[in-house]
Amino acid sequence: MKDITKQINQDVVGFKDDFFKGLSLRECIYAGAALGLGVGGMLALIFIYKVSINVAVMICMPFVAVIGLCGFYEKNGMTLPKLVKESIRIMMQKPLTYQTCRPEDRQSLYLIETFYKDEQKNKKSKFVFVKQSKKEKEDK
Repeated sequence: MKDITKQINQDVVGFKDDFFKGLSLRECIYAGAALGLGVGGMLALIFIYKVSINVAVMICMPFVAVIGLCGFYEKNGMTLPKLVKESIRIMMQKPLTYQTCRPEDRQSLYLIETFYKDEQKNKKSKFVFVKQSKKEKEDK
């Protein structure tokens, strides 16, 4: 009787979910879509619009390349569509603002710390803005 043993990859991060010939399901879907669009687009351009084969290939190639990159390109664990969405989100976000105070203004520093602690207890908002009027500063 032969001893059948199968080695299990201990590196979970390096594990790739194989679906077909070493490709994952996502990669197979995008490869099929790219192939279908490329062949279908070329045949449509050649037989319906009577375009030469070279021109049809040049027209369809950018579309096939983008779909292929969506399926196969991965950087920092994110695919191309996720990278594009994240880049757009970062470009569109409003800049965070903050107010600084001098160390001499101990009262205003105390107020900021007090409001921050209260907000952390209530968990209502992430940012606290404290404004002191000139009159309050002069009274101190």
